[in-house]
Amino acid sequence: MMDEFSTIPAAKTRENNNNQNHYSDIRQVPDNQEVFMSQDTQTSIIIEIVERLEPEKLQLQPNDNSKTNPDQEEVAQDMQAVKAHIHEICEVSGDSYELISSTGPIEVLKLPDTPAYMARAHILCSIKRRGEEPASAARVAVSEGIEIDDEISTQPETATLTCQLLLIRLKEEETDIIAYVVVPHKELERDGGPVDAKADEIASAILTRLSASFDLPYTFFTTPPQAKKRSACEAVVDNTDKDLRSIITGSDRAAVRKRVGRALEDSGDPSPTPKRVPDLATPATTETTTSMDSEEELISDGSSQEDMLDMQGSDDESLGDDFGDDDLGGSFYDKEIIKQPRKPYEVDFKVLSPEDIRREQNMQINEVASILGLPPESAAILLRFTRWNREKLIESYMEDNDRIQEEAGVGAAFSGTPKTEVIPGFVCDICCEDRKGLESYAMRCGHRFCVDCYRHYLGQKIREEGEAARIQCPQNKCHRIVDSKTLDLLVTEDLQERYHRLLIRTYVDDKYNLKWCPAPNCEFAIDCGVKKRDLNRVVPTVHCRCSHSFCFGCSLNDHQPPPCSLVKKWLKKCKDDSETANWISAHTKECPKCSSTIEKNGGCNHMTCRKCKHEFCWMCMGLWSEHGTSWYNCNRFEEKSGASARDAQARSRQSLERYLHYYNRYANHEQSAKLDKDLYLKTEKKMMSLQSQSGLSWIEVQFLDTASQALQQCRQTLKWTYAFAFYLARNNLTEIFEDNQKDLEMAVESLSEMFEKPIDQLSALKIDILDKTAYCNKRRVILLSDTAENLKNRMYPTA
Repeated sequence: MMDEFSTIPAAKTRENNNNQNHYSDIRQVPDNQEVFMSQDTQTSIIIEIVERLEPEKLQLQPNDNSKTNPDQEEVAQDMQAVKAHIHEICEVSGDSYELISSTGPIEVLKLPDTPAYMARAHILCSIKRRGEEPASAARVAVSEGIEIDDEISTQPETATLTCQLLLIRLKEEETDIIAYVVVPHKELERDGGPVDAKADEIASAILTRLSASFDLPYTFFTTPPQAKKRSACEAVVDNTDKDLRSIITGSDRAAVRKRVGRALEDSGDPSPTPKRVPDLATPATTETTTSMDSEEELISDGSSQEDMLDMQGSDDESLGDDFGDDDLGGSFYDKEIIKQPRKPYEVDFKVLSPEDIRREQNMQINEVASILGLPPESAAILLRFTRWNREKLIESYMEDNDRIQEEAGVGAAFSGTPKTEVIPGFVCDICCEDRKGLESYAMRCGHRFCVDCYRHYLGQKIREEGEAARIQCPQNKCHRIVDSKTLDLLVTEDLQERYHRLLIRTYVDDKYNLKWCPAPNCEFAIDCGVKKRDLNRVVPTVHCRCSHSFCFGCSLNDHQPPPCSLVKKWLKKCKDDSETANWISAHTKECPKCSSTIEKNGGCNHMTCRKCKHEFCWMCMGLWSEHGTSWYNCNRFEEKSGASARDAQARSRQSLERYLHYYNRYANHEQSAKLDKDLYLKTEKKMMSLQSQSGLSWIEVQFLDTASQALQQCRQTLKWTYAFAFYLARNNLTEIFEDNQKDLEMAVESLSEMFEKPIDQLSALKIDILDKTAYCNKRRVILLSDTAENLKNRMYPTA
């Protein structure tokens, strides 16, 4: 149905198939747009980044027929922005169409838990040429049922378009990201049949790929096509998939996707969900859905509740025998089709805030309390005693509940709220106070102390010792644990807050699948299920919300591709004196008599130990008196002891040279990464200078930020590839690894050289920098994926 799309680069002209200007116009594509066009049907794919349309900037008035909830004022404003963007694209598309009216409902669909909207409209336009006066009806709002002036309705040249739109509203960034698919009906009308349905299928197929590239779910406006139609849509996507990916990855889309990801995270469900940070080189995908949580998610201008019911009925009818008998199995419209597999070097993980951890902790406590029939505070003490192993706790409790409670320090539970008491004649065993009206407190173990002493004891444990989970009764040799009810009764609010923070920290420390982010002042924890036994085959790199990446196995900074065991060996080798010993062994020898270390500082092989005056030959270590007149050339190479000494020295020298080869390159990339990081801190100033000198917008200079981040990431990977290569034995896989390493290193050096050019040259190098950034990211993904696969399959022999 459609030929492959061709790219219309920014600031270049667009021509039609006959090499003539389209309707006598030359389309100038702005820098903030990426445009594709079908050579046959003139179907356009347009992605652009524009300033966010705020309510005061909207020219359209709210539509009284829109089905909006009064409480959803922001959603209603976003809907108006959608319509404004449809109006704009139809008015200026190719400088050739002038909007007259909508020929049907303007359907707007909000994607659940995202700042994104989908829209569909069938638009009636008049064809105009550059320089002509625009039709007056083109200035009216896009809405259903608008009246058309007679003068305009009689114009001879008109066209109908199907426009589907993806709008991502980034409030914090003050930006709208828009992806349009505009399908003219003219070419489709020649084939006959329902043109609107054909255009919808084409637009839906393309927009599905685009929404997936932005890590967004996509919900179809139309029902899945029958088998005979589906193949055509699949062909459209197959033909355009490569180019669509280049749109997303080959320009400023990388930075955009990062902002989209943050917006999705901020606007989504507050409960933690597994997430994966997409690599900059390849667009991330997510599982799509065709379900809707509520009626408010599907909003259609001028459509009533009955219309929506009719639409749902038509969906049910479409899933009939023809569709059910289709043998294409995993069709393009199945939701699994656009879910890309996880990269070999990625692991599943969740980022948990303190509130998430507290909620998860309380959920486990309440579940165990319900199963065992215990108060929550007693269940909490038991869970902390078993280090949150619920299965082990339940099994032990069922076998002998008295024993497990005694070992855990759980006393009899309070039947009500614990309280302090004034007991006549009471004497505190700690301060020996016996004044009248002295308040005291005792847990179920019966050991009673005055409130002041109890409060001081708990304050010392919490504030000075940092204890929370295992605070015992103040009585000597009493192992009852102070529960949360007792503590909340006796201590001040600030101590209560610290107590609960310590409980959260203890919870994370007790669970093998949780670790705190090691970044300074970071409060987030990571939930990752990689077991310790798998750390020789997997490098579990995780990414915190604070932007810090680290290895979940050893808590060091991201060290892909070598596993944790090799990283620890390498760091120890770099820090201890093993290489100093290697140097001494390679450049010095021990006296055969007294074992003093001697360095040869001249050409003569006749050595005399300064300590014991022993004379020997440097070459063979034999007595010098046995060498006759051969003062400068030793001829005793056959002697076994001399050969062994020379072999040991040669091996030591070779080992030192090999180590220095890898260490120098490791240290070089480490130093370069530090310099690149310093440069990254100055990137924003550099971007502002470029913006002021070149006239580019702030969005258009984001390529510098993207390139700077890619440099740091690739330098970090390259640094650790040399540590990994040091321990690899030579084989074919090692050769492949070194080839991938070389390709990445060459690309990184080239990008680094371009990035450090003077500011006045950066504007001209923008395309080259974007291309090289994408290439660096691609080579990094290839290297890490290949290495991770081989590690997983235990195919790397170590030296």
